[in-house]
Amino acid sequence: MRTQNLSRIFNPGSIAVIGAGDEQNRMGHTLVRNIIEGGFKGAVYPVNPDHAHGPWR
Repeated sequence: MRTQNLSRIFNPGSIAVIGAGDEQNRMGHTLVRNIIEGGFKGAVYPVNPDHAHGPWR
């Protein structure tokens, strides 16, 4: 496998977080917040069948 193929894994343009919700003490919410606050520049898509979200940016 060439390193060019690994670039998409280690430098994604967007991220989907399965199980992200509105409750601040839950893992999915914390993960989304940490991704954004950590400086990720791409779109973050919270995925939760109980909520209708768009990208957080």
